[in-house]
Amino acid sequence: MRSLDSDAATLTDSFAGSPAYASPEQITSSASIDARSDVYSLGVILNELLTGRLPHDVHNASLVDTARLICEEPPRALVVSDRDLRRGTAAIAAHCLEKKPGDRYPDAAELAADLDRVLGGLPVRARAPRLDERLGRWLRRRRT
Repeated sequence: MRSLDSDAATLTDSFAGSPAYASPEQITSSASIDARSDVYSLGVILNELLTGRLPHDVHNASLVDTARLICEEPPRALVVSDRDLRRGTAAIAAHCLEKKPGDRYPDAAELAADLDRVLGGLPVRARAPRLDERLGRWLRRRRT
């Protein structure tokens, strides 16, 4: 592996890019990459813009640990201090950061439409995962 910058891009035989912004399918090369991978990366950027931090704590993590965090661990909850932006943004970010590509926005235009709804004070189409969905995911990750 050749690191181009400690916090920026990384280049390996199978991965080129910024691991902290990579989708699960991109970092593992396990599925075809399409617009939904870009939506995941935009979700990371949205999290960073609204909270000042990445959805996964990958600072000083190896590429292997970063991949494990992105593929297996849920992102940190999005907490937005601005009341006008708070409504709907957590659901939008969660929808962008779904582990399975099919559970995300199909493209950036759909994401932009939901962001426009937030800015217009309208209900968003995305919804945050329900408690039973989050519990089920947690149990599947910790089968023992």
